[in-house]
Amino acid sequence: MYRNELPETLALTGGDKLRNIRIQRGLTQGDVCHQAKALASSRNNEELALSISSLSDFETKDRVPSVEKLYSLSLIYELDLLNILSWYGLGPKNH
Repeated sequence: MYRNELPETLALTGGDKLRNIRIQRGLTQGDVCHQAKALASSRNNEELALSISSLSDFETKDRVPSVEKLYSLSLIYELDLLNILSWYGLGPKNH
């Protein structure tokens, strides 16, 4: 096993990655939800909004966010949406 590899049982879930990135960015769950609400309002699409309870479930309960929620998170965290989708086994397959 390489030094940077984690045993399968210790591999990070999509939720773990979302939480780690949020913390690295210095954001609280409330901060993220406030930004998502502003994004939803500016785009006139309430599906882009997040609640604190939903974000908590995404981070801790392996609940898979909708594509709209992942899109919001990708914009807030300044991450590639396809990369985030891949954490949940979604998106285009590499051939």
